[in-house]
Amino acid sequence: MIAKIIRLNFVFGMALLLVVGATPVAADSHEPPEKEKKDGEEQAAEPAEGETEGEDEPAESSESEAPSAEDDAADQGDDLDQAAEGDGADDGKKAEGPSLPSISVPNLNLPVGSVPGVDGLKRQSVEREEVPERRRLKQAEYTVRKVVHAHGHRASARGCAPTGRLEGFKVERFPSRIQEFSSCVRLSADRAVIARLAARILNPRGREVADASGEVSFDGRGTAVDYVIEWVGFPAERPGTYEIVLELDHKEVARFPLEVSAE
Repeated sequence: MIAKIIRLNFVFGMALLLVVGATPVAADSHEPPEKEKKDGEEQAAEPAEGETEGEDEPAESSESEAPSAEDDAADQGDDLDQAAEGDGADDGKKAEGPSLPSISVPNLNLPVGSVPGVDGLKRQSVEREEVPERRRLKQAEYTVRKVVHAHGHRASARGCAPTGRLEGFKVERFPSRIQEFSSCVRLSADRAVIARLAARILNPRGREVADASGEVSFDGRGTAVDYVIEWVGFPAERPGTYEIVLELDHKEVARFPLEVSAE
């Protein structure tokens, strides 16, 4: 840029000299005008050449500036590497974390009493309160007054009335089967209670061949109660004495014989 300014000053100076020098020449009328025109063209051409040379110099300066751009990029890369190293150091410090304070537990040394062994332990005896005899709940006492076997029983004012009373059974041959029949049992109890009744028929060998169950209600005034047991029959393998076992509240209260024989 400075060279261009110098050249322009030089051109202006030369033009000034030409103007000064052209004044006497203009007085001489014998110099032809074509020479003046040629000199003017040469002077106009000189500034154009100066301009051309001035335009080539910035290209050289741009070439000289290119290495400086590369140097700037290298410097920036170095700065980034240094910054990355600094961040890595900071991360290392953060990963370590703060150190935890140490806590020491004091030894109190408290006195501890001796623990007795199993042998030294004694089992405490629990005293039970003696319940007076009168306060103990007594089981009801049951009485079986009579039993009647029949083909059937019907109700009457005096209790169950048998229809076709049976003293035993007679069969044509053995083994056989005894048909349906019923047993009317007259019972009483010393208190008001509802008792569970269970009845079984045992063969001469003591094996159970039939059973029945139900409930009997007593009023507690000693009133007799008739209870009818309906049997569905039982197998008679041999002649002999069969037994009817009667239980009230899981307690056997009576046994009645029942004879089975051949005709």
